[in-house]
Amino acid sequence: LLEAPAELESPHELVALGGASFGAAPDEAREAVGMLRGGAWEAGFAPLPGTLEEIEGLRPLLADAAGPAAACTILSGDGATRKALIEAAPRARWLHLATHGWYASESIRAWGDVEPTDRKLGLRRSSCEEQIRGMSPMVLCGLALAGANLPEDAVGRASGLLTAEELSTLDLSGCELAVL
Repeated sequence: LLEAPAELESPHELVALGGASFGAAPDEAREAVGMLRGGAWEAGFAPLPGTLEEIEGLRPLLADAAGPAAACTILSGDGATRKALIEAAPRARWLHLATHGWYASESIRAWGDVEPTDRKLGLRRSSCEEQIRGMSPMVLCGLALAGANLPEDAVGRASGLLTAEELSTLDLSGCELAVL
């Protein structure tokens, strides 16, 4: 920790996401993504107008810290998508994501769940097969991005949600600091 950090080969680029347009108003999104009902997101994601100001405020700090030649990628509004973040993240020396986090309802069992909700109802998990059918905890939480309040697509995927599993696969090898 006391050694001077080695100079990274990555450029001085800030990738900042905030002010995402979640789509439908929260009340209209109540049924949009059924998996999350009852979890951190019950009635949709409310706008976070302060997050756009937050990421725009990083520009002058970047210029002071890295010089005027430092690149800044701002992902906001309808442009704060999963695809845009996945494409921009590998270029980031600094990554700042200002948005909602989410987690699924307790009624959705993770494969490591030793105390399933069914037991509270007097039901008992009958076999190892039941436990294997549970979902990975990494797909039961994540970040809300543009379009998160919109209905699922034809294959049941919510295009505006980035799972922790997807987040963990981002190439951040050139990133010095990530802020969520």
